[in-house]
Amino acid sequence: MKLFGGKSKKKKSSNVKRHNNVSGSTSNQTKNVANNNVINNRVKVSNSSRNRKALIVTFVILGVIVLGMASLYTIIRWEVQPFYDYLFKPSFDNLSNPRNPRPVVNPDDPDTPFINVPGDDEEGGWERIQEIRSTDIYTFLIMGIDGHSNTDVIMIASLDTIEQSLEVVSIPRDTLVNVSWNPKKINSIQPVMRNKFARHDNPYDTAMDATVVQLRDFLGFEVDFWVTINMTAFIRLIDDIGGVVFNVPRDMSWDDPESGHVYNLKRGEQRLDGLQSLGLMRYRATIGDIGRITTQQNFLNAAATQILANRSSVSVTSLADTFIRHVRTDIQLNHLVWFGREFLKLDPDKVNFSTMPGSIDKIGIYDLITVHVNEWLEIVNTKLSYFHDEITLTDVSILTRNSDRQLFVTDDNWQDNLNWTTRRSTSQSTAPDTITDGDGAAIIIDPVPNIVNDGDDDD
Repeated sequence: MKLFGGKSKKKKSSNVKRHNNVSGSTSNQTKNVANNNVINNRVKVSNSSRNRKALIVTFVILGVIVLGMASLYTIIRWEVQPFYDYLFKPSFDNLSNPRNPRPVVNPDDPDTPFINVPGDDEEGGWERIQEIRSTDIYTFLIMGIDGHSNTDVIMIASLDTIEQSLEVVSIPRDTLVNVSWNPKKINSIQPVMRNKFARHDNPYDTAMDATVVQLRDFLGFEVDFWVTINMTAFIRLIDDIGGVVFNVPRDMSWDDPESGHVYNLKRGEQRLDGLQSLGLMRYRATIGDIGRITTQQNFLNAAATQILANRSSVSVTSLADTFIRHVRTDIQLNHLVWFGREFLKLDPDKVNFSTMPGSIDKIGIYDLITVHVNEWLEIVNTKLSYFHDEITLTDVSILTRNSDRQLFVTDDNWQDNLNWTTRRSTSQSTAPDTITDGDGAAIIIDPVPNIVNDGDDDD
């Protein structure tokens, strides 16, 4: 019995032990599973936390980008002035500095420097330059170039961003100027400069900077920026704004040998596309150069009025992009955006066109226009100049006629080494300052503060 009992007890003990081992093993497995579950849960929590953090960071980055883009859009669209000016407004270095103007160019020496050179005004220059010029008035030389690269249209524009006004003054292309070559016509300056600087590394821009220098004596100040528009660019610009509704003053049928186009414009109000607008702007068959200037000013006034009437739908960035693609200029794209915005602020009544006052004059073999200096300086000072002080006779060098019918230079600084006046004196006209047409009517160029096209100027 003991034996069996003992065996039984041993067996029982063994079974208990085995049970305990199984139970322990199961317990360990349970613990391991529990531990694994805890670890897995912790990993899941950790991964979830990391994913959540990554998602938060992503949203933050996207939010910053969206906020930045929205802010930039707000600045551009709603014209937040301080930020807009900071990003787009021309700086001190972009304006003509009266304290340190472009050196006078010697067109016979292509190596002569021609652009502004940084000087003592670099430090604190903005305050110093403001002592003598307004930094809220910007001036532009605008030239229309024909098919032979000749200067067909010359305008000086002045944008006053405080008064929110734009003045545009046309200068007849046959205006007499004090230069060292013949003919002494203002429209000869740009082609001569292009010829002189043809071998320069950057011939076109250099020639235009040299043109600005040459015009400094005629204007009494140095323009800030230049713009040239050829015939193709003009056509594209007008087409890009959807054409211009304009009251054509007369029938204009003519063949343009330079462009090869045949124009047949009928009198009356109509929408002109780019090509038709070019034909209008270049027409001079029965109206001459002065009549053409009047038509040009009327047309540009109509175009400006049309753009300003639709300003809410005009994008300044696309307007600037169109401009930069079609013209040649020294204005940077970001500055064009800023100027476009300033232009769209204007009231149409604050966009004015004038013409340089002068008389048609026979000088040698040329029909030129001599400037009425005092009236010209009045226009320069009231409409164009950025100087605080007035420009006077001592600030300009203009070749014209005096009351005795003698040609003279206002500062007595002749740019002609060949004594041009004596050489041409035998054939000079002795007609009065105001010459007459075939009917005895005076032909004189007067300033035209505001051009109004009444559609009836056939007389």
